[in-house]
Amino acid sequence: MYRSGFSTCAGELVNNLVDRSYEPGSSSTTWNGKHEAGRNVASGIYTYKMRVGHEQLVRRLGLLR
Repeated sequence: MYRSGFSTCAGELVNNLVDRSYEPGSSSTTWNGKHEAGRNVASGIYTYKMRVGHEQLVRRLGLLR
């Protein structure tokens, strides 16, 4: 299972990008800078998490509009 999503630094979920299974191999996902409701998010620092199986990667992203 592959999961990926963006949150504010305060932990508020902004967008769940992916929550599904993929076939083995390479894949990619793009975030369009919008809330799940379709509105543009404000400039700021966001965290994104990617989880594959039991492994998780957490990084920060700066968004400037």
